[in-house]
Amino acid sequence: LPRARAVPPVSAATREDPTKDPHSGIRINPGTRKMSKDEVRSVLASFKMRKIGELERAFLGPAAAAIGKEDWVTIGVFSKKKVSKKAENGNPFHVRELSDLAPRGGSSVSLFLFGEAAAQAWKYTEGEVLLIVTPMHMPPKGDVPSGGQYKDGPTFSVKAPFQIKCIGVALEFGYCKWQHQNWSKPCGNWINTAVEKGKP
Repeated sequence: LPRARAVPPVSAATREDPTKDPHSGIRINPGTRKMSKDEVRSVLASFKMRKIGELERAFLGPAAAAIGKEDWVTIGVFSKKKVSKKAENGNPFHVRELSDLAPRGGSSVSLFLFGEAAAQAWKYTEGEVLLIVTPMHMPPKGDVPSGGQYKDGPTFSVKAPFQIKCIGVALEFGYCKWQHQNWSKPCGNWINTAVEKGKP
């Protein structure tokens, strides 16, 4: 019998998914990239990276004050426009949901955009992967949870345009197209298209 040829081992570089952001685990459509991997890495060199899924526990209790003084960033998918309105002082603000797009629900946070960041909110669309620089934690006030009715996990805010950087578009972001026979339109909730079809 002929001897079987040895199969060369697969290197780590070969196994690596080129679409996956190594810091957040989110897959990005290469053709939509606005920041290269090297550019993202350069920004993160000056900050502590905290994943969306880590934030609720990290900002729970007394430790939140100390962590809030750190220079940190997070990366998430702009998954939902929650509200756009004017504050009592007449200035507009926006609330957006950011998700890690992890399978079966994942983790989300609410992000308030104030000031110049609010003025630039039109630049960002659902499905984009955003790098958020030094967001400010909005702690609960008494019995009222941070973010109030806009809450999705912990709540943060940004005021300056430089605090939001678009990396590209998430490869696995989509919307639930399932529709009940009595509904006038499909469900429309955002989903991870790699693992979910969207049927309730």
